[in-house]
Amino acid sequence: MTRGNKFITPLNDAEYKPKQYYYTDAISDNAIKYIDEHDKNKPFFMYVAYTAAHWPLHAFPEDIAKYEGKYDDGYEATRQARYKKALAQGVITDKAQYTATLGNWSKVEDKEWEAANMEVYAAMVDRMDQGIGKIIQSLKANGQYENTLILFMHDNGGCQEPYGRKTNGPRVERKTKSESMGIDELQYDMTPKKSREGYPMRRGHVMPGPADTASGYGLNW
Repeated sequence: MTRGNKFITPLNDAEYKPKQYYYTDAISDNAIKYIDEHDKNKPFFMYVAYTAAHWPLHAFPEDIAKYEGKYDDGYEATRQARYKKALAQGVITDKAQYTATLGNWSKVEDKEWEAANMEVYAAMVDRMDQGIGKIIQSLKANGQYENTLILFMHDNGGCQEPYGRKTNGPRVERKTKSESMGIDELQYDMTPKKSREGYPMRRGHVMPGPADTASGYGLNW
């Protein structure tokens, strides 16, 4: 995150201090702040660049809970449901081909873990949707909704990257906490060495969701 030309961290930001910092919420909340403070008599352009939905799979437990069990039937059932919904909503027509499903759910050894990856990803999308809804509420409250063109674009579709995943072996549990990151310490690596709380980052066969995990949902989803 930057404010003006200064890089900021969740701990040293003087203007934004939520009870619990979550980057997607921070993006939404700062966008709303901009709308609320903007001169209503002047036009504006705002580019809200969410990191969700993307790996690493981090989400709030209450958002993850909404999708518990939703993907337990596996890849094919999920794809069929999405295909039928897209047809019903007019997103695609009946001329759209239904391609063969890549993954074989019957061969997945740890189905609970595999389904959890999609549950957390869905929770991330959910939290982004909540933020977009709040931004729209702000536009309405400021009398700008009917005078605003909203464009939604996304470049993260089906993921071909096996980022951070190892499908077999024992699950990787949380490791011993070390020194927390400093108040001004920035993270430059694509995969940080540790979370801000000081827990070493876990990759591989790890249950997704917490801040000390770094994995994606995989090709089959």
